Amino acid sequence: MMNKEGLVALSMIMVSSVHCAMIDMTHTLNGDAVYFPEYMKFNMLNTMNGSFEDAPYVYMNDLELSEHLGTHIDAPVHYGLGAKMLHELKLSELHGPGVVIDNREKAQKDPNAFVDIADLQLWEKEFGEIPEGAVIIQNSGWGKYWGDRDKFVGPNRTDGEGPLFQTPGFHPDAVKWLLQYRDVNGFVVEGISCDSGVNAKTFMAHRVMFKKEKWCVENAANVNKIPQHGSEVYVMPAKIENGSGGPVRMFAIWDEVAPWHNANDANGGAMISIFMLACHFSILHMV
Repeated sequence: MMNKEGLVALSMIMVSSVHCAMIDMTHTLNGDAVYFPEYMKFNMLNTMNGSFEDAPYVYMNDLELSEHLGTHIDAPVHYGLGAKMLHELKLSELHGPGVVIDNREKAQKDPNAFVDIADLQLWEKEFGEIPEGAVIIQNSGWGKYWGDRDKFVGPNRTDGEGPLFQTPGFHPDAVKWLLQYRDVNGFVVEGISCDSGVNAKTFMAHRVMFKKEKWCVENAANVNKIPQHGSEVYVMPAKIENGSGGPVRMFAIWDEVAPWHNANDANGGAMISIFMLACHFSILHMV
């Protein structure tokens, strides 16, 4: 096991040698954002665009929108009576190792495909046990339909003949397995709901997540650009008091050469910290 002096020396080397990648996982929020008919759509009202007092130019707007629009977080209270509201989520809960489950082939065949226990076990067979505090991400390929409501959500069914919407998501049993046997901070999907269209009336995956005070991000972008393991994912919502959710800026960072979050590394926690510091340092020099 490496001592403190060794870790310090290694950190100095890493600052100069880390190959940091960073990707924005957020769709631009505007009037084209896909939304459920029951929700308020995005509306921006310009309130100032010109001189003000002694300032030659001031620009500002008022916003109207649903909490659950665009790339957004569902706080546990969204489907959990008495559960945490948005402002009660701690910063330590809003990030974690990215665990990307590739469901693209399944979703190509079935628009209501879901992450199941077998998918999670297959990931662990290839990459090792899911890291502590993980963010579980479904890569369904659904992001390519963003902006096309008919393909992204499917027909809005109100006749009882089929699902209310179609979208890939998480199977409730997979969520239960994760929350019973692994340490997970949250969940992410590209589609409009963390429940697949099969559960569009019961929202059972949501209910299982929120019973254990876990959050879910919907309408994520650029999921296909994140490695299946080795990243750190950050979810940054505004701290809205009593909110059931809200728009987020979500991003992932990773080292393109040396993966992070190696569950078999005795120095795992310290190594992750070193990589994170080095990566942040390199990012500061890129912007």
